Amino acid sequence: MKTFGIILATVFIFSTPTYSLAQGSQQGTEVTINGNAAVSIPWRLRSNQLQLSDTGLMYQMGLRLSSSENYRSQPVDAFGTVKSFQPLAATIDRQYRYLDVTSLAKNLGWRWQVVGNRLQVTTAKTEITAVNASSLGSDRAEIQIETGAVVPWRLSQDATSGFLTIYTAAKPTLIQAPVAPGTVPGSIEPGDEQNITNTSFKVTGQDQKTVIQFPIKLGSRARAIGTGKGIKIEMSPTAMPEWKIAWAPGIIWQQKWQSSAGQQFPLSILELDPQKVSLRPILGQANVVGSSPIGDIATSNRAAAAINGGYFNRITRQPLGAIKVKGKWLSSPILGRAALGWQEKGGWQIGRLSYSEKITSSRGQVVNNLLNSGLSQGSVGRYSIDWGNAYQPLTNNELILTIQGGKVQQVTSGGAASAAVTVPIPRDGYLLIGRGGALADWVVGTTVQIAANSSPAGFDRLPNVLGAGPWLVQQRQVVLDAPAEKFGGGFGPQSVAARSAIAINAQGKLWVISALDRAGGKGPTLGELAKMLQEMGAVDALNLDGGSSTSLFLGGQLVNRSPATTAKVNNGLGIFLP
Repeated sequence: MKTFGIILATVFIFSTPTYSLAQGSQQGTEVTINGNAAVSIPWRLRSNQLQLSDTGLMYQMGLRLSSSENYRSQPVDAFGTVKSFQPLAATIDRQYRYLDVTSLAKNLGWRWQVVGNRLQVTTAKTEITAVNASSLGSDRAEIQIETGAVVPWRLSQDATSGFLTIYTAAKPTLIQAPVAPGTVPGSIEPGDEQNITNTSFKVTGQDQKTVIQFPIKLGSRARAIGTGKGIKIEMSPTAMPEWKIAWAPGIIWQQKWQSSAGQQFPLSILELDPQKVSLRPILGQANVVGSSPIGDIATSNRAAAAINGGYFNRITRQPLGAIKVKGKWLSSPILGRAALGWQEKGGWQIGRLSYSEKITSSRGQVVNNLLNSGLSQGSVGRYSIDWGNAYQPLTNNELILTIQGGKVQQVTSGGAASAAVTVPIPRDGYLLIGRGGALADWVVGTTVQIAANSSPAGFDRLPNVLGAGPWLVQQRQVVLDAPAEKFGGGFGPQSVAARSAIAINAQGKLWVISALDRAGGKGPTLGELAKMLQEMGAVDALNLDGGSSTSLFLGGQLVNRSPATTAKVNNGLGIFLP
């Protein structure tokens, strides 16, 4: 065992805690802990009862949740102060699931008050007196932190390091003399532009916050557990805990290890009942161009949960796939790739989707397959106000036709794509883009009519569509064929990455799934994902954008990985409670 610091019995605790409770009701989404910068935790004060969101308590304050079959009652581990999980009353309020922590917080000596729109929480005053690390074998290790009293914490993990943030001060000797027991290589997702760096063990801190950084071995993960008067960090390939929680009517939240072909894969799953929740594609902005963290997209749309959706150009942030919301096409499918379509209460359909517009004018007829798309293939494209207020050429020498009132009102030469020429998009019309000489004889005054359709035909009747691909499972059979959907080498049979997927089971429930690095290795291949979903009982399944885009959001928090390891996304699938 290597010891970092000396254990001292110096603990300061308020003997008579007081509580500043609001009259009536107050609520917000930010909490400060012991005077530190605010963290995102939805909270409410109702009838002198303190309520905090369950996922906020878990991912920002270290409270462990356990499996539960009743969404109104949630068993929790009170930071290791009791021998068994204790139930807390739970309340659903559209986006969040609140737990009543009034009695628990009082027993722990916490105080709270509202200042502005923030909840300020002050915990029992204490100090980190020692940090002890030990190796338990080639792939397991532990770190024991002595705090003397219960104090909240936040654990996160990136490609090479784990970070335990504890909301209290550490002994000065721990901060002044960090020890480096060695470095280990980290893991990284293929295709994600991150630099792999070796990291060492160190303790840093200021005022009432201490950060313990520690190296993470390839294929390992970390978990933190309260011990009553301290915190234990466990590191191993299978350190992720499992649970199955009835989170809300129509939403079951599960975290599990799934075995497939001798491999263990960590899955985060939301099982959705279409009779009790509704779903729709969501964007983080008023138009289809842009990107944001999935949590910001979900919050701005008031979704209770969300998963990242289809593909997009990371540089231009333009969509590359089907988005249809409440019967309106916002962006067309591309390259015959697979998409999911659905009715308001289910009626799921997956298919390799195509879209076409027959554009008839007094100058002739053309066919367009691209609506508000970042893909520039083909001779014609159409861009509406859903693209944004203006259009900038995607390729050189485009011909840009402004259409209003069913007629060409203006013809603009785009010139070089790099010249930053922009053309306003009319709110009561659209732009037609001619590429490679197309539309050259369409002059001002040319009349224009459009007839659109999609294939398979059933998708025309589905109000919501989200495209991605490849198609993984059809009628319980693996149908993975990335080349048929024109995916490149990054989707080859040996490519491993974090994955997001949607699957439909035999009971008509929808699984929203995140799969990360396997135990002792990297994420699944597409073939492994398809086979795993088939073995789990999926009738149909669709792959979504993956890698650093893989992000699952629930009740105000990212629940499948650390936010530091995720990228911004263009769109997602939003899950809404009544």
